[in-house]
Amino acid sequence: MQLLTNGDIIRVSQKESRKGGAKNLSKLTIAERLVKARGKRTQREVAEKLGIGVSTISMYETGQRVPKDAIKVKLSKLYGVPIQELFY
Repeated sequence: MQLLTNGDIIRVSQKESRKGGAKNLSKLTIAERLVKARGKRTQREVAEKLGIGVSTISMYETGQRVPKDAIKVKLSKLYGVPIQELFY
């Protein structure tokens, strides 16, 4: 599935949907959950604790990318939120 700018969701081939990494939720839903879980922390603080770039955190929080599994685990631990609540 792909979320269009007007909010509609369209279906894409299974091959294309696997590229996005997240199978159950749209990238934008995950992005919203990540922003909420971050709370008052800055993107810079989170990036430094995870050892990744601020731009990477920004891409996660704008739905441009979905974190790899290892980063999902780190985000979950840092935020004190189960992985399932953030990504599934």
